[in-house]
Amino acid sequence: MRTASAILFHRLIEVRENTWGAQFVLVDGREVSRRYLGGWTARAHVFSLTDEKGCDHKVEVQGTHTGLRMTRALLRVDGRVRQILELAPPGVSTRKCPHCGYSLIGQRARNDQVQCPECGRHTTLAQLGLDSADDLAPPPAQDM
Repeated sequence: MRTASAILFHRLIEVRENTWGAQFVLVDGREVSRRYLGGWTARAHVFSLTDEKGCDHKVEVQGTHTGLRMTRALLRVDGRVRQILELAPPGVSTRKCPHCGYSLIGQRARNDQVQCPECGRHTTLAQLGLDSADDLAPPPAQDM
């Protein structure tokens, strides 16, 4: 199973794709959309969410594919792309900001949160799939 997640209106949005290509979208752990053979049908997952002010928004999760596998998911709110999510196997962090996609490698974490230098938004280490701030360290230099 490959997954990606984002925070939208203070709710956790998760996109999952299993080994057979079925796609699932969950909001706060509850399934809101499912597509079998998602790579073949390539339709968007559509649902609505209510923001903090009580306004309803149309949310779409549209996968982009390499062959039959979803590699990224576009998260649209009211027709505008809000975020690009990269799917990765469980336990593998993309170490990128879930809000804008900027690399967070080398950034310092404070109180288990890291601030993106590009968009300024905060993300928890747990949202990134990281166990500790040490996981943001750049890889060691290779001797030639």
